[in-house]
Amino acid sequence: MARARDGEALGCAAIVRNPEYGEVKRMFVVPQARSVGIGRAVLRFLETEACTRGCRKPMLETGDRHQTAQRAYRAHGFRERGPFRAYRPDPRSVFMERELAK
Repeated sequence: MARARDGEALGCAAIVRNPEYGEVKRMFVVPQARSVGIGRAVLRFLETEACTRGCRKPMLETGDRHQTAQRAYRAHGFRERGPFRAYRPDPRSVFMERELAK
């Protein structure tokens, strides 16, 4: 979780580790804290935690209407891929992944 100096929550996310990858879940930054690097900081933290736990491939599913989120993920090195795990192809879903350095 990212917090302001006064303790206010600004952003959060989680990564669920699976044997071959980690799934980024619930990435969110409050509107008043967007476009100032909070999302990038949260993603960097998640990737560091994933690497510490031996996970080198974060994946995610986001909605087709979340264009801002998609741009942010792409800028952070994520690329589109097909569905993974129990996900099925869905025109409303965008699936993405990123290979982390070893």
